[in-house]
Amino acid sequence: MFKNDKWDTIYMNMTRELAKGSHCTRVKVGAMIVKDGRIVSTGINGTPEGYTNCDDIFTQDKIKELGEAYYEKHHEFSEKYEIHAEQNALIYLAKNGGAGIRGATMYITHSPCIHCAKMIANSGITRVVFYNLYDRNQDGIEFLKNLGIQVDLYVKEEV
Repeated sequence: MFKNDKWDTIYMNMTRELAKGSHCTRVKVGAMIVKDGRIVSTGINGTPEGYTNCDDIFTQDKIKELGEAYYEKHHEFSEKYEIHAEQNALIYLAKNGGAGIRGATMYITHSPCIHCAKMIANSGITRVVFYNLYDRNQDGIEFLKNLGIQVDLYVKEEV
């Protein structure tokens, strides 16, 4: 069974705080890439720079007005316009001439979807630590494991 070390706890706590910056009204996700003990990139889920944010469209009043239809409407918006936290972390590296990340660890607040898992696999990241299982499926986890990438569910410490 996986056991967190001190640094896993530090980086995961930072990633969870980072996720709070997301403008998504359904699930706030954060991702952090760490290589050789240094944070090399971070990302949160949200729309591209300059585009209307999720919480600008789905205000609390709008969510109440939509009722059960909110989930479908949000899903449509998210599929069209939002970028996942893992993708944003990888994009930031590319956009800013980032260093190689072969052998790096990615910390994520939620398990990766299959699309993000494919990007993670091709990036050279060799370990993924996540805090929560994403509620739709675990295809991304299985995909990464099948490629020999270490995937660990962060063990939440009892207080």
